[in-house]
Amino acid sequence: PQDYVTLARLQKFSGAQRYAIPDDLNLDEFGSVAVWCRRFNITFGYASL
Repeated sequence: PQDYVTLARLQKFSGAQRYAIPDDLNLDEFGSVAVWCRRFNITFGYASL
């Protein structure tokens, strides 16, 4: 299994956002989703799947 998948860059800094999840991505291989900043290595939020 993969460690992580990058879906897209952050669309904006606040408010609701939606991101497409590829059809071939098996979400059963992952335990959570996160908003993470690569540049500063900071997690801004996460949730269990």
